[in-house]
Order: sequence, then C-alpha cells, then structure tokens
Amino acid sequence: MNFGVPITSLTISRPPRPAAAATAVAAVPQRKPGQHPAAAAIPTATATNPATTDKDDSKKADQPVGGDAGEWVVVGGGGGPGKTGLTNQLAILTWSDDRNELTLTKRASCPFDREEDSPWSLAVSPDRSLIAAGVNGARTDDKSNRNCRIFSRSTASADAPLHETKALVTVKSEKNYDDYQCASEFSPSGAYLATGSDQGQFTIHHTEGLEQLAWSPVPIGSKVFTVAFTRDSTKVLVTAERALKVFDVKTGELVLDAVPPTGHVFRSGRIGPGSTFYTLVNRKREKCILSVWDLTRPTRPIRSLTIASKPAVSFAVDRDIVAVALADCSLHIYRDLRRVAIHPNAHDVPIQALAISRRSPTAGPQVLSGSGDGQLRTWPVSHASKLALLPAGTTLVMAIMALMVAMLMAWLVVSVAVPADQLIASGVPFWKIGGGSEGMKVEFAHAAWVTQSGLDWILVTVNQAIGGSV
Repeated sequence: MNFGVPITSLTISRPPRPAAAATAVAAVPQRKPGQHPAAAAIPTATATNPATTDKDDSKKADQPVGGDAGEWVVVGGGGGPGKTGLTNQLAILTWSDDRNELTLTKRASCPFDREEDSPWSLAVSPDRSLIAAGVNGARTDDKSNRNCRIFSRSTASADAPLHETKALVTVKSEKNYDDYQCASEFSPSGAYLATGSDQGQFTIHHTEGLEQLAWSPVPIGSKVFTVAFTRDSTKVLVTAERALKVFDVKTGELVLDAVPPTGHVFRSGRIGPGSTFYTLVNRKREKCILSVWDLTRPTRPIRSLTIASKPAVSFAVDRDIVAVALADCSLHIYRDLRRVAIHPNAHDVPIQALAISRRSPTAGPQVLSGSGDGQLRTWPVSHASKLALLPAGTTLVMAIMALMVAMLMAWLVVSVAVPADQLIASGVPFWKIGGGSEGMKVEFAHAAWVTQSGLDWILVTVNQAIGGSV
C-alpha cells in the first residue's frame, strides 16, 4: 500500500472483548461539569478486559478480519516541519473483508499543521478510546512544546473522527523543540501511559486524568528507543541507547539496571512470550545481536544469537514471531527464534517501523513494514521448519560441519587407494565397517596421536551403539 508520505511510526490495535468495547463506548460521551474531555474519555479498566489479566496471551485465537471488529493498523507519517509539501498525519487503516486479499483501507485520519512534526511514536489504549502520538508542536517563543498529543473518538467505529483532547509535555524542557517523543505505550490494563524521548526523558502517566506518577519523570541518560509493559502491567521496560532499565510501575523501584558491553548499544526492547523479554544490541556497524532475558531472574541474558553483520534499525515481537529490520533495507523474520525468511531490499530506504498482524486464522500472521519510501508492505510468516534443528545464527557451525563431511569423504577415497599401514605410519587413522559371526563392528587402527589425545572414545561409543566391538 502506498501511504503517500514517508512513514515514521506504526502500531497494531487488536479488538477488545465486547464487554470492554461496550464500556469504552458508553464512557466516551459521559463528561462531568468542569472535567477535561480526555479524562471523560477514559473508562475504568474492568476484569472483562483481557489486558487486565496476568495470563500469557500467546495461545489465544487470532482475531477475525474485517472493519471495526478486526485489527486496526495505525500509521503516522509526513515530511516533518516546514514547506515539504508532505502532509504530517496519523491514520487508522482496516483490513478488507475479503480474506483472500491483503488490502488495507484508510478509515480515518488526522492531519497536522505544516509547521508541526510528523508522529514519531504511536500508542493505542486497549479499549481503543485513546491514541497517544508523539508530535512536536510548531516552534514558538511563547508556547510549550505540545509534544504528546492525546486523541479520543466519539464512537468505537474506525470511521469516527479523531479529536485532540489534550497535549502533554513529555520532553525534558517545555521549550525544547530539539527533543521529541520517540517511544510510547499504554499498559495492557489501560491504566498507564509510558513515553520516552530522544534526549533520554522517561515519563509515566495515569491514563485517567493524565497526571504523572509520583516517581516520574526519570532521566535515562541516552535516547529512549522503546518502552514496554509486562502483561500484568506491574513492570515497565525502558530500552535506551546506553541503558536497559526495568521499573516497578507503582513504586518506581529499579528491578533491572543494565548497560551494554563496551562498543555496543541497545537498539530496542520488547516483551516476549511468557516471562521473557527481548533486546536488540548493535555492535558499532558490525553486527546485530538478539538477546533473550527472563524477568523472573533479570540479571543477564539467558540466550543470545547473532542476527546479521549489519546494525538493526527497527524491531517487532509478537508471541513467537520476531521481525528485525537492518540498515541495508533487509527484513529478517524469525519464528520460535529460528529464521524463517530474509527479504533483501524490502524497501528502497531502511525500514522505520514494524508491526506484526494476526488479522485472521486463515490468512496467518503477517509482518507489516513502513519506511521513508511511503510504502506500507506486508510479509507472510511461515512456520519454522521441523528440520531446522540448529538455532538461528549458526552459519559458522554449519560451515564447519560441511568442511568436516568433505574431509571425511576425502579420507574415504584416499583409504581405498593407499594401504592402511601406510596411512597409519603417516599419522592418519584408518577405519572401516566390519562384520561376521560377531555382528557389525567398526574396525579401527589407531594412529598414536588419536590414542594420546583420547579421541578413541568415539569408536567405543559408536560400537556400543551398534552392538559391535572394537
């Protein structure tokens, strides 16, 4: 799909359960005298909202496709402040009702003034009543930088107009227009909104009333790339260029405080399946590493794998699917931490935003990518091959195995032409499969160095396995 302007941000909104949706619709128009419209638009989180539970949603059925009842794709883009001729905007898209087509239709949009910025972060509340967009305001000497825009809608329909109901300042200084909000997320419970800025400012607000928590804001010290809540909304993960921090939401207690290795920088952090979360680390311009952490013991990664020899620029995780976009414009897709697809030159310029769609069980999951070329593209996700026994990132191991097989074949060819005693005298061990009344066995003539190094245990193991003897 051609979005028409450079894409700067992208997120997926999945439908709430009917009870939660009804709560949202009923709550939006109710406003007490003197109450701010944004506060009136926020329903109280209920137990019927699936986001309020502590359970892992990795086994839930995919949602149906089609219009208001299905997934929404929320996209932000534009040419930035100035006379670029490219409208800064955010838009709500929905999938077509035809499950055999990957068609997205624009249902609602909100343009911004040409002196304002394009949306560099987007977040949708679980009940879909609110959208938070990181959009810097026009530069003026007498006004604050209204950099976090809160939008509400009058109905649950994707066609409902977007109304800006409030603007927050989430950057370091009210008059700082060089800083901008580049990360935002609502908690699964819908009770909190977290943001992060280019100059390292982290904030967390109560969604109701949009007041900051007592321990917010927190200076992180470097650019915040992503913020992410755990499924039970009790902890928030902040991934910055030179810091990885996990906070207790209610108290602000620091649960994890990690820094990248020397010569490395964090690029992104996302919640994974179960109690895990994933981080992307770039080593200068040489490689990109995916690390898996466990929140129950968040002291060090429990697993790491190298994605590629290029740095990463964007990252998305949903259940068992991981998508990584690299600086060379390629897109790498993993399932169960095994690579299932590589798309070189996925866009004309590096991918700015990624999201993972599960629009219907029949269509299967899709990775959505958007970039400065204005294209919003979809990529199907296949299942990991059952034959892929080695984890992703084992190119070197596979090359070594191939070399060993080649050496074995060469050894067998030579052993046919050269007598065994000459091979052994040259230090080359000789073996063959024998048989007879005693059954199959491996006949092996040791070269001295084989015995001295203890490698002859391999022969014993093989013979025990086949019931033979040396």
